[in-house]
Amino acid sequence: MTRKEAREIAFAIVFESSFHSEGLDYILENAADGRDLSLPEGSFAKELARKTIENRDEIDEIITSCSNNWKLSRIAKATLAILRISVCEIYHFSEEVPASVSINEAVELAKVYCGDDDPGFVNGVLGAVYKKKSAGSEE
Repeated sequence: MTRKEAREIAFAIVFESSFHSEGLDYILENAADGRDLSLPEGSFAKELARKTIENRDEIDEIITSCSNNWKLSRIAKATLAILRISVCEIYHFSEEVPASVSINEAVELAKVYCGDDDPGFVNGVLGAVYKKKSAGSEE
């Protein structure tokens, strides 16, 4: 499985988690049953989804602070799921994945799964996230 495919799977899991409070295991069990999707332990898709869901509150605070006063409730669930996995990559997988790759992949996901204005919105928010993280690491 490529990283691009793994991100798409992680996006689907994180998107689905916005409709369920049962957690990652429940979603993965349903994915295995309903979509014949099985993710091995330690796979990038599973780890990205897990870290994103585990750190959702922190990630949401970052998104809120970088989205020019947009409330999370105003952001479409698909767009928000894309932002969440990308912010997770930028903050928790920076040793493995350059921020520019994560941002580009998020924009590509938004082109496929979101409205016409969303890729630009995703790019703008994630650009601000990257600047914020870079400024924080220099202090």
